[in-house]
Amino acid sequence: MILPLSAPENHGDHLPLGTDYLIAEAIADRAAADFAEKHPDWTIFIHPTWPIGAATIRGPGSLKIRYPIFRKMLIAYGKRICKQGIKGLVVVSGHGGVGHVVAMEDACKTLNRKLGYKGFAAIAPAAKLAGMTFSGLFAKKWRSEGLEISDERIAEFCVDLHGGLLESSLLYSIDPGFAGTDPRSQSVIRVKPRAYLARIASILEKLVARLPLPDDKKFELKDGIRIGVVDLEWIIRGRMEGYLGDPAGWDKDLGEAMLRTVSESTSDWMRLVFVEGRSPDFTFSVISNVKWLVWGLGAAIVCAIAAVCIACF
Repeated sequence: MILPLSAPENHGDHLPLGTDYLIAEAIADRAAADFAEKHPDWTIFIHPTWPIGAATIRGPGSLKIRYPIFRKMLIAYGKRICKQGIKGLVVVSGHGGVGHVVAMEDACKTLNRKLGYKGFAAIAPAAKLAGMTFSGLFAKKWRSEGLEISDERIAEFCVDLHGGLLESSLLYSIDPGFAGTDPRSQSVIRVKPRAYLARIASILEKLVARLPLPDDKKFELKDGIRIGVVDLEWIIRGRMEGYLGDPAGWDKDLGEAMLRTVSESTSDWMRLVFVEGRSPDFTFSVISNVKWLVWGLGAAIVCAIAAVCIACF
């Protein structure tokens, strides 16, 4: 069972509130088609989309539910489909809020722990695949397939966090008719983390380098810190625009490349878990694997900001 989901969320005037779940639907459809073609003896169900999620940005139309409720819903649903004889759940999301990701991945881990003995497995690969996209890890593959994209453009991925180049390219490759205002009329919005945030990020990256984690996990966590500090600066600014990045630079070919790569990767991970019986752990992001560390670092940043504010006023 493939379950596409994401909450309605403000993405500026140029993208619809349903951007994230429209992307999730497209990934789910393509992943299911790819898996079914390669494994015709398997039956794949695509569940109607849930317009539900956690940890959205503020703004008109953004609707979210609390992390514990979202997590419990997924667990309850997974248990129910397991009772019906379905052997696997794939949660596909177009949204990457930390609370949203942790809820999905925690729910899948709980289902795997409680129902694994029945041959049931659950995965939520969206966050890890999104991280691989933001970090530019897929760029070499895209270039080998003929996509022309500069190193400078790839370097912008990690600061193009919401409704910018990446999401605009994805949505326009799915269906330009979904869009609102022409993204080419939108201004480029960049935020530069203030000095103390940049300093905190530098300290955190050095701490991560000392953690007893594999190199790929350290890379993923460091990349998350860089993205997180940009997002935090945007939060401090108020996120009033509803988007961050360069929607005017949208590229249909880039959107198609992202959609194809994420969908095929989802299908391939489904094969590894459901057909070959590999442990689902590799599909989960570092965010949920070290969530207490992430939340602890987040609390430390908030305390540091509060201390600076108190000192200034």
